[in-house]
Amino acid sequence: MAQEHFSVLVSPAETPTGVAKPSRTLHDVSKWVRRVRRYIALPLAVLTLLCLRPLLPAGSPFINELTDWLGVGIALLGQGLRGWAWGSNAPVATQRVRTRGPYALMRHPLYTGNLLIAWGLLLIFHNPWAYLFCGLSFVLLYQVVIVVEEQQMEERAGESYRQYVASGVPRFVPDLRRLPEAVRTSVPFSWRLAGKKEYESVLGLVAGAGALMMYEKVWQLGANAAWAKLMSLTVVLGCVGVLAVSLYICKRLQQAQRTVQQREERGCDGHGVPQRG
Repeated sequence: MAQEHFSVLVSPAETPTGVAKPSRTLHDVSKWVRRVRRYIALPLAVLTLLCLRPLLPAGSPFINELTDWLGVGIALLGQGLRGWAWGSNAPVATQRVRTRGPYALMRHPLYTGNLLIAWGLLLIFHNPWAYLFCGLSFVLLYQVVIVVEEQQMEERAGESYRQYVASGVPRFVPDLRRLPEAVRTSVPFSWRLAGKKEYESVLGLVAGAGALMMYEKVWQLGANAAWAKLMSLTVVLGCVGVLAVSLYICKRLQQAQRTVQQREERGCDGHGVPQRG
């Protein structure tokens, strides 16, 4: 198996099992990045919007429209990959190695899905500096995060994960020769789990793509000229917002209901005080 390198910062030595062992410094950096990775996207997006503006590809509104929808398609592909990863691995226990569905094609389909979503949105924005600033930042981010992720998987799953890595499944780029296996192992598929895990991401994607298109039209046409498109996108964003709030309220109510049930099962009153017979 060819030696893999985690980043340009260090070239960790491969163990006989094929799982690389990072240096202590890289390991510490990776742990910190992994903890804050969910909070990195928003500052990057804000800086991009403040410092850069969307450009018209080749000076053509038609090509701009094509690249916008191409970006939407790439982002939806990434979102679909994430949903496929969750739904096809519903039978797998939390601590076990996931090898079903897209995990037969690549070891990190959730991160690959995130990268496709990010690059799809960047294509809508269409600024070469944004590709460099945000796009490469996300690639480097996940390249660093997997240092800790793969080590933790090896510690939790042991030999089964080492065999999975040694089988030659790539990290991010899918091995399409394994596609028949990926399709075969996707059944049974849990739409419920996929929806539960990904509904927030889907709503965020729709809102993000809609907001970027609005921002782009204002820059290119001006608010008055783009009024009709802005209104239609505003309606879409409003519906997404209402749906997001409704789902959030339902989620909180379900959590409260489960808490009450757990307290009742433990024989406690509503304040957590044990009831006396």
